[in-house]
Amino acid sequence: MKLVRIQNQRYLSYFFIAGFFTLVGIFIATGLDLPNRGFSQEKRPSTYLNPGVASPFVAVVERVRDGVVNISAEKVEDLSRYHSWFPFGDRRRVPSTSLGSGFVFGPDGHVLTNNHVVAGATEIWVTLSDRSRYKARLVGADKETDVAVLKIEADRRLWALDLGNSDSLRVGDWVLAIGNPFPQEELDRTVTVGVVSAKGRSNLQFGRDETPAYQDYIQTDAAINQGNSGGPLVDIHGQVIGINSAIASPSGGNVGIGFAIPINMVKEVLPDLMRTGRVSRGWLGVYLQDLSKDLADSYGLKSTEGVILSEVLPDGPAAAAGLKQGDVILKFDGKKVADLTQLRFWVASAGPGKAVPVEVFREGKIIRLNVRLAERNASLVSRAEERQPPVTADPVVGVHVRTSSPELCERFGVEFNPGLIVVEVEPSSPAEQKGIEPGFIISEVNNQPVRSEAEFRQALKTVGREKPVSLLVHDLDSQPVYVAIRAGG
Repeated sequence: MKLVRIQNQRYLSYFFIAGFFTLVGIFIATGLDLPNRGFSQEKRPSTYLNPGVASPFVAVVERVRDGVVNISAEKVEDLSRYHSWFPFGDRRRVPSTSLGSGFVFGPDGHVLTNNHVVAGATEIWVTLSDRSRYKARLVGADKETDVAVLKIEADRRLWALDLGNSDSLRVGDWVLAIGNPFPQEELDRTVTVGVVSAKGRSNLQFGRDETPAYQDYIQTDAAINQGNSGGPLVDIHGQVIGINSAIASPSGGNVGIGFAIPINMVKEVLPDLMRTGRVSRGWLGVYLQDLSKDLADSYGLKSTEGVILSEVLPDGPAAAAGLKQGDVILKFDGKKVADLTQLRFWVASAGPGKAVPVEVFREGKIIRLNVRLAERNASLVSRAEERQPPVTADPVVGVHVRTSSPELCERFGVEFNPGLIVVEVEPSSPAEQKGIEPGFIISEVNNQPVRSEAEFRQALKTVGREKPVSLLVHDLDSQPVYVAIRAGG
């Protein structure tokens, strides 16, 4: 029995081995699509999850990309503003090229881009999708919103993009950014996809000379990189809903936080830019402050809607209408005021010369006044507030000045020094030719200290137009230097 039992176990082992290899053969044959699979190649199921379904972004890109352009702006860069050790009288001015993006919005050759792409350019060139290149003319530019309009004379009608409605955007909507990141790499018309991450972003700082005064940015996680500035941000329907303008990044590269100017804001400034090349805005002549919950409680107000007048500038439109420091503006032109940003937009868009009804809360009472707005001088605007208009420019030097104060210097981002702070420089004036800029402080005229506007004007009168004027100025880095200016250049 013992022997038999052993023999039966041996036969069983052979059976199991043979069965194992038979199964392996079947699996291999099935994987190789041999005839014993049980169905033909024609009946094999598709390996694609959604056969016949294309990406929804393909049609958008095909509609938009031929309207996107490359922009090359040739400039003369003044390096002394970055390196205070450059001698003032020997400013290091070197040629440079700013590279960015833009898009055609008029088939006759009108192009939209950012102001910072073309600001200060001596020549501007636009390259279309077919690589044809045209010299562009600057039609108009607005530093306050960072918008610029160019015009090229093409030999054909161009593919123009449709301007959409940015007010209809919702957080979470799909958007596409199209532009030319890292232009030196020739990555033309790169497409990135993301969503609207947020709306109404403001109070962003991009540097002393580059921060727009009016901000209502669309935030997106669609990748925006260097060279994308000025390109379109489009919605899922292929309509432009923003102009890509900036990123927030500790490294200078994309980290998923990009900003675009809403196209509805662009539409507001376009008529002025097309007609006159500049934007005319209303000016109230006040400093504004948002109404916090604690401040609202102290005023006896039930809501934080409204804006406090933290200062009313003398001789400004608000002062002339009877508004006072501490007033809370509740309504402007019949509309309820929510916050400071909203009111500033409304004042600007109302335009100079318009009489506007204003409703304010003062000492527990509602007071209704009418304010006739003046024109806002863009060169006198700090990053978040409005500044008093300048005195008449001096014909010898070509500058507008105000008595220097710690508050005024802080708004220009310079160190306080006694004297006269330059708030505006006349184009092509002797001062501009010598490199004097807003924020410079004049402390002496022909070795005589000047501390007020009256002293400054009197000192210039005693000089005469036939002799050069010697000025002791403190530049943007607070470096004291002497400058000689002769009337007429």
